[in-house]
Parts: sequence; structure tokens; C-alpha cells
Amino acid sequence: MTYILSTDDEIVNQMIIEEMLEECCEVVSVDDGVACLESIEERVPDLLLLDISMPRMDGFEVCRNLRAAERTRTL
Repeated sequence: MTYILSTDDEIVNQMIIEEMLEECCEVVSVDDGVACLESIEERVPDLLLLDISMPRMDGFEVCRNLRAAERTRTL
């Protein structure tokens, strides 16, 4: 089953994404960039949905971190 990591600090957005995709994919939601990177350390998703404006670490910084790491460069 396709694994999607959704990163958004708005709970309503998380709920909408989960509801839309839960029948066809495994969806995990986190609420900020730090939690996103921690989750990816445990398991690299097939698809990452990433908000730009979030607390602790924004989406641009998450992207920079992912591109810098060999394991997630192509995510």
C-alpha cells in the first residue's frame, strides 16, 4: 500500500487529506517540519505532502534537509 506523509499544522487540512486518501493509501499526518523529518528517519514515504508555513521548521527548510541527504534526495 502506498505510504503518504502529510505535513500540515492545520488540523482541518490533515483531516481532509486523511479522509480523501485513507481508502487507497496509508496516510500519516504530522504538524510541523521537525516532526516530518523525524518521521522520515523512521520510514521514507512514497509521497510527501508538505505545507510551507509551519511552526518550528517551515516547508522550505524541510526540503533543503531532504535534498541534502542521500536517502531522501529524490523524494
